[in-house]
Formats: sequence, structure tokens, C-alpha cells
Amino acid sequence: MPIQNTDTTLAREFGVSGTLSARKGLFPVTPLTMVWRRMLEPADALLSAVGVQGGIALAERTINILEGQWVTLDSSGKAILAPNAAVGAIGPVWSGGDRLDPKGGITTIQGAWVADTSFFATEGAPYLVGTLLQIGTGTVQGAAATPGCLTSIVPAAVADIFKVVAIVERGPYGTAADTPSGVMRIRRILH
Repeated sequence: MPIQNTDTTLAREFGVSGTLSARKGLFPVTPLTMVWRRMLEPADALLSAVGVQGGIALAERTINILEGQWVTLDSSGKAILAPNAAVGAIGPVWSGGDRLDPKGGITTIQGAWVADTSFFATEGAPYLVGTLLQIGTGTVQGAAATPGCLTSIVPAAVADIFKVVAIVERGPYGTAADTPSGVMRIRRILH
């Protein structure tokens, strides 16, 4: 049974957000039994500053990350945005900073999966079925210079194979106001 990507009536009634909330940048289509989630502690670079007045925090820190961005681990084992052409990226973020489930961590999806994503660079080569994908920086849904997004790669050396994180299963489709560049179906590549 595929994952339902919208809130259930009960969850909506109680105002509960979480893994049943409407997706923004990553829409898994893999059966639930094949998807694992992993909570990662964010590095300080991904956390917002908290204003303090009279020794009291004015707001809690938020995680500055978007659903669909890819992350990896830094030397201290904390999540950071995956750099361009990262080798061994952990995976895409399952929940952006505007959702309740990332409080205290960044949730990524693990294992072999298939998902629709709107988080890919719109410039460059066309995304045809079979196009190999790596992590890069590019224009995503109109926002320029967005890091941690998917871009195409044509391997020129053996080392380039290890930069491949996913493959296109269906080219961009389904443009809408929230996703003017469309949504692309991808399959996770595990090395």
C-alpha cells in the first residue's frame, strides 16, 4: 500500500502535523514497508539564532532546511547540507523547517525508495528517463542558488559514479503554482 501524502481527517481535526502532513518537496511513492526514516542532529550552521532578552529566550531555534534538500554528516556526526557532487550523501530531508516533526532534528528517508520531488535544478540538461543525478546548487522552483538540490551528471571518470545519488524514473510533470518547474520521479541509487 502506498504512503498517503495528505493529512488524515483525524489528524487535521486535531491540528497534528507529522509524517502524514501534506508534502512540499518530497513525495514518497514507495510502499511504507520499504521506507526507513532517520533523525539526525543538525549542525549549528543550520540552526537559526535565538534572541535573548533579560536572560530569557524569545523564541526557539528553527532548522533552516527545506524538504527535498539533501544532507550529509560533518566530522562531528551532525547533519549539514550536502555539498556539490557529494559522495555518500545521507539522503533527502523528509520534513522542512516549517513542519512540527523536525523539532530537535532533521528527518531523512533511507534505503531504496522511489519518490516524486520538486527539489531539482531547473537549468542544465533535460531530465529524461534514465538521467543520472548528483547533488548540486541551482535554481529550484524559481529560487536561485539553492544548495542541496538534484542536478544531472554525465560520468566522465570512475569516481563520478560514486557521486550519483538517484536516477530519473519520470521527467518533470505536473506543474502547479507551488511547483512551477514541475515534479520529477526519482529512484534512490545505493552504492
